[in-house]
Amino acid sequence: MKIALDDKTPECEPAPRTDSLHPLHRRVPSHKVFVKRMYPWRSAVSPISRYIRQWLASGPSACKETLTLRLSLQRLTDNLEHCYPRGNDVIWATAQRAGYYWLGYMYAMILMERFYCQRISLVEAETYRHRFYRHPVIRYDFREDLLEPFSYHLPIPRLMHTHAFFQSWMRGRRVLIQIRNPHDLLISKYYFNQCHLKCSLEDFLETEAAQYVPAFFNSWGEAVDKLDGVLIVRFEDLRASPNSEVRRILEFLEVSEVTNETVHRAVEDTKIEKIRELHQKKIESDGRETVSHGRSGKVGQSAELSARELGHLNQFVAATFRYSFGYEIEYEV
Repeated sequence: MKIALDDKTPECEPAPRTDSLHPLHRRVPSHKVFVKRMYPWRSAVSPISRYIRQWLASGPSACKETLTLRLSLQRLTDNLEHCYPRGNDVIWATAQRAGYYWLGYMYAMILMERFYCQRISLVEAETYRHRFYRHPVIRYDFREDLLEPFSYHLPIPRLMHTHAFFQSWMRGRRVLIQIRNPHDLLISKYYFNQCHLKCSLEDFLETEAAQYVPAFFNSWGEAVDKLDGVLIVRFEDLRASPNSEVRRILEFLEVSEVTNETVHRAVEDTKIEKIRELHQKKIESDGRETVSHGRSGKVGQSAELSARELGHLNQFVAATFRYSFGYEIEYEV
């Protein structure tokens, strides 16, 4: 597939959309969703819950102007039709602070060029990334760019992202598990939560935010044998060999005919420094007190800790991690 080099105007035209659905994008009658397992229930009822919250906050007159009960019911029906799990769905389970945004941006850039013949910037990838993967809790969010049928937003197979633990409806499915060295993961979460916790590393290890990390590893470690296929993506491998790792991911997701130039361009345009700058600008514009994504992106952050801090971290990791996915559990103090 050739792309014009001077601008985003493609030499080929992307395939036009039609009203017909791909066989794997079949609609499921709403009543069957109640009988068979679906994605989390709140994904379907989110339009109604939003309508009720808006009605309680502003009264019925405001609802008539923005979100009507009829529109809410229509959105609920649409959600039910597409929340049904499909056999070819791929679950993308990422531990928090393991490079989810980074990989998401690369994925969006690659698929925009592959399927739409468009090269997009990192800023544009922040918007377009939602076209190519979704959270299992599917909802329209009432964004104008997402109001067309849900099925048109995801290629086949659908990539469903989650930070959550293994759930029973995921059994027998293919899963892409994105992880990071437990020590680096905990250190990154410690700095990310400092904006509101403001505590020492030792105290942080007693919080729910820290307990999440071993719970994620243990949950998915126990679930590996229950899955139809698993691809383990390590943050360290992405940092060391991003091109080859992205290639491996695309093969697992059955995305073909992607050129080496497309992959290389996506890797170069999503360097950690650029992601950090993008998120820092968003933080400043929102006026929020938080730590930007892409804070450091370093591998081996344990070397920056004091002997006392590293000792506490080693003790925590050794006591809570039953599954380490091959990572070293304890570092020399």
